[in-house]
Amino acid sequence: MTTNATDPAIRSPAGTFLGQLSEGFFAPFAGFAFLNRNAGLWRYAMLPMLINLLLTALIIAGAVWLLWWAAPQVNEAFDDTWMGWLMLLASWLGLIFAVVAGVFLLYLISLQVLCAFFFGRLAVESEVALGMPREELREVSLWQQTVDATRDVFSLLAVMFVCLVLNCVPVIGTVVALVAVWYFDGFVFGRDFLDYPLSLRAMRRAEKLAFCRRNRAHTLGLGSSALLMSLVPVLGSIFLATAVTGAVILHRRIELGNVKPQ
Repeated sequence: MTTNATDPAIRSPAGTFLGQLSEGFFAPFAGFAFLNRNAGLWRYAMLPMLINLLLTALIIAGAVWLLWWAAPQVNEAFDDTWMGWLMLLASWLGLIFAVVAGVFLLYLISLQVLCAFFFGRLAVESEVALGMPREELREVSLWQQTVDATRDVFSLLAVMFVCLVLNCVPVIGTVVALVAVWYFDGFVFGRDFLDYPLSLRAMRRAEKLAFCRRNRAHTLGLGSSALLMSLVPVLGSIFLATAVTGAVILHRRIELGNVKPQ
């Protein structure tokens, strides 16, 4: 493995689960610092950042309009009785779930379709800046990225539906649902970002999944950070781009930890 050993981003990974979780969580910040040290890389991050901003604004505006349009129709659909109120509550919960799930689905698929190519270029240039010879890297397939993202989105939607059902169980159901959402969403998001450096090494889907499972804490940490960032307007657009470079750095650290001493 070729690496730029003089770069402060490259060091052996933490040894404990919590340490690895923290290392994964702060990987996008390490990516941000690396981009600042290699300012020429920002040109590969700017376009996906702008696309992300525009995409977020359009989807949020669409979701708000849909709720505004549906509100009067839902409110007038039921009688003013206790059964009517229950049906109204159930309808609103279902509507909100459908809108949130739809926004999430549209956002993630659109992000992958519109930004995957540029994120892939950023990952390539980050690898090269870290010392990897360009000829050893394989370009990320936009089609495969889109297919994988679509699979992941539907997996997340299934988890969201199960967690919605779990919330109907008093107290314990809510706790289990929150833990499940964090675990599955964090793992999927982390796997999506680690997919960039792994794809550049021509790994197949099964190999990538095995890598993320072996490095579960790092994957969960990275995914949790990316998930939180995706919910923050403007800043999220910046740090989702730096999460790509952060994933490249995180992968290098993990591989460095796997190198056997001579």
